[in-house]
Amino acid sequence: MTSPSSESSDLPEDLDLKLQERERWYSHTAAISFTLFFLIVGIPVWWLTTTVYRAELPYSDIKRAFQKMPTVGLDIELVVVSKDVSPVNMAEFGEQIQETFQKMSSRDDFISLRYRGSLRSATNDEVSFLTSASSSKDLEKMSHPEDGDKYVVYILHAKLAEFLSQPFINQQKQIFIPIGPGKLGEVIPVLEDVCGEIFRPSVLSRTFQVVHGAPLNDRELLRSVKFGSSYTLVFTLLVPEPNKVLANWDISAAVDEYLASLKSSLHKLIDLKIKSQVLYYEKLSMDTKKDADGGYNYLTPDDMPHLINPVEARLGSFVDTNPTLNFIVYVPTEKQYPLYLHNHQGEILSTNSFLVPRWGGFYIYNVNSTDGPQPVKHQVDLGVVFTQLLPQIRKLLGFTSSNTALLGRTTPSDGSLSQWEVSQWMQQRTIENIGTATHTLYSLSNLVQNIRNMVINDDISKQVTDSVHAILESHQLLNKGSISEAFLASKYALECADTAFFDTSLLELLYFPEDQKFAIYIPLFLPVGIPLLTSAIAAIKWLKGKNNVSQGKPKTD
Repeated sequence: MTSPSSESSDLPEDLDLKLQERERWYSHTAAISFTLFFLIVGIPVWWLTTTVYRAELPYSDIKRAFQKMPTVGLDIELVVVSKDVSPVNMAEFGEQIQETFQKMSSRDDFISLRYRGSLRSATNDEVSFLTSASSSKDLEKMSHPEDGDKYVVYILHAKLAEFLSQPFINQQKQIFIPIGPGKLGEVIPVLEDVCGEIFRPSVLSRTFQVVHGAPLNDRELLRSVKFGSSYTLVFTLLVPEPNKVLANWDISAAVDEYLASLKSSLHKLIDLKIKSQVLYYEKLSMDTKKDADGGYNYLTPDDMPHLINPVEARLGSFVDTNPTLNFIVYVPTEKQYPLYLHNHQGEILSTNSFLVPRWGGFYIYNVNSTDGPQPVKHQVDLGVVFTQLLPQIRKLLGFTSSNTALLGRTTPSDGSLSQWEVSQWMQQRTIENIGTATHTLYSLSNLVQNIRNMVINDDISKQVTDSVHAILESHQLLNKGSISEAFLASKYALECADTAFFDTSLLELLYFPEDQKFAIYIPLFLPVGIPLLTSAIAAIKWLKGKNNVSQGKPKTD
């Protein structure tokens, strides 16, 4: 019996060569197949599964919106209430008005104002109403125009409005200017002053400059809080010695009484949320000074900034993403009573309160703890308190008073806002929102282009696109003079821009830099890639050698 080895050795030599060639064919074909599968399927699948998803952003529109300068259109209708003005005089006066408006229209590097004016004679109804008016209160009852964004200036004969000694603006954007007989020209300088106080072009320009990085050195802009679609007002009563003075307050009723008008004026524009608290055994951490002559304690202006930080730590935190304004009513201790605030001249402040820019206000409410058996129960007179806090609330929200003396008005004690004050505020906030939204989008576009592994999902792309469209729409409406609609568009633009910029998905791959990618992928691909590469090279050489043999060329190893 012969062994298998002896049988195999007896096989013909050409059959052995064919078997070896077939094994090589299978081996090289498999190598080429694996390599092609790796290149055609493996790498694309790896690429698709590891590529950072980046939805398209309107970079060109963002840049265009960032470079666009706001233009504010201001529509003013002048009405002459006098039968003594001839058509010729009216025509000449109309030309003077147009020249004045062209001169008043200003343009700087940040903002442009365009005054658009029209002139007409008063209707019979208007003449009848103004003839029957006997005081400025009667002028408040005048019917307002259908166009809520238009200002109407009534030029009155002095005898028709003897109760007016200066220009007067009512709640509804109607301005009344008294003039002497045949003196229409006197209206021009008065109109320039009134328009400057109402429209405040310098304030609008500074607002846009600050948003774009200019130094914030304006007291008015430093004082008011940044725009938010909702604000939280927190009222805190500090009672340091409840065992001697047990103060209490009905803050809910006071809010309904003193803040209802303010909330009603703003309910379509912003949301005001009210919160309150009473903190006991919380007193000032600093010593007061004693006035020997007056027999009272006092704090100087240098002391006031140091009152806030210790108190703020005890106020507690309200979980709220909205801007918060704090208003503190402090009842002094028995040792501190009576406590007053001094001004820089060393005199007692009549308000006994001070405002903290972009934070809130502080009011000292004195209660005598010796007015009866202790603890003295005392109900805080919130009428006195809100008389001081309401002006602070207006200033912090950005309703800074113009020269109301020039306009014949005083700040209302109930905190209510006139239509022209709201319109004035909307103009400024629209400029601020446009600048803030464009600056936010421009920063986001730069980040996205510089950080290639930042994820941009479809929601972010939609928010950015909507914000850009709203910005451009707000520009158009502002130029058209539709202040209310422009404000709402700018508000939406700012909300979309902030939502996109602060989206948490943008941070998912920010901490996965390129060197870490190599550290992960090299150990994964090298053990697979090197054998595939060497096998593919060997297979290519084998195919070349086989091709040479078939063509009769000498085979090379």
